[in-house]
Amino acid sequence: MNSLLLYQTKREDLIGKKILKVSEKYYIVDPGVYYLFNDENKRDLGYLRENIVYLELRRHGYKVTIGKLYDIEVDFVCKKPGKTTYIQVAQSIMDPNTRDREFRPLNKIKDNYPKYVLSMDEINLSSNGIIHMNILEFLKADEI
Repeated sequence: MNSLLLYQTKREDLIGKKILKVSEKYYIVDPGVYYLFNDENKRDLGYLRENIVYLELRRHGYKVTIGKLYDIEVDFVCKKPGKTTYIQVAQSIMDPNTRDREFRPLNKIKDNYPKYVLSMDEINLSSNGIIHMNILEFLKADEI
C-alpha cells in the first residue's frame, strides 16, 4: 500500500506545451498536517487557500500543473479529457493592482478555454471573459 503526504506538481510551459523539469511545487494531501509544523506566526494563508483549491481540482479528476507563460505564473492549469481550465487564486482582488496581477497571466493566454480568478471577495469582478468567483462558491460547485 502506498501513502502520500505531498503531491508533486510540475510546471508546464504554456508556449512550448512542455512539462518543465525544474521548480515543481508541492501540495499537502491533508492541510491539517500543515498546522502541525507551522504555528500561527508562520502560517501562510495564501498557500493554504491554494492548497485547498488544488485538492478540490484533484477530487474532480483534473491533472493539475503550474503554468509558466514567459516570466509569469498561472496558479493552475487543469486538464481532463476534452477539457482544460486555467485558475488563479487570491485572497482578494479588490485592490486594482492585485486585480491586474491576477488577471494579467490569464489575459495573455490566447486560447478559448475557461479562465477563473478565485478569491474571497463576494463582488463579481469578471472581466474580458475571465470569470471571477468566490472560492467558497467554487468549492460548493458540482462541476468545475
